[in-house]
Amino acid sequence: MTLYNNRYRIESSRLQGYDYSQNGAYCITICTKNREQYFGTIINGVMHHSQMGEIAKHEWLRTPQLRPDTNIVLDEFVIMPDHVHMIFFINLGHNQKMLHQ
Repeated sequence: MTLYNNRYRIESSRLQGYDYSQNGAYCITICTKNREQYFGTIINGVMHHSQMGEIAKHEWLRTPQLRPDTNIVLDEFVIMPDHVHMIFFINLGHNQKMLHQ
């Protein structure tokens, strides 16, 4: 780990030299600032989305329509109180289908 602005930060887990603009499957995680629980709460093991969590879900599902030039295909995703995990495929072409239908 290195220091940035006097804080430790984790090095990137990106593969050195890999061209992330090429076709392929990608998994990303996005965390809220300061890990604030904007997207909802977990009660008895069940995630309950807040209004912001519902907006995040709605906007994620609209991604292929908003970015048709990327030929993005959505796969699994989960919205947690303070972060989201998303798996998607880029540039597979219009005839490709999701793995999990």
